Amino acid sequence: MSKWITTAEMAQALGISTKHLHRLRQSRRFPKKGYWRDISTPDSRPDYRWNKPKILALFDGE
Repeated sequence: MSKWITTAEMAQALGISTKHLHRLRQSRRFPKKGYWRDISTPDSRPDYRWNKPKILALFDGE
């Protein structure tokens, strides 16, 4: 299983909506380096992959 998962999978793992996950990213709750990556192409909608172990560790530490 890959540690990089889709937005829907990450939101489900956290028990939040995809919109809330994007708001957290936009508010810089997750550092870009190693926590998420933008895999969008110039002519597509935004598409992100999330590092599940790192993000879950952030929430476990709260």
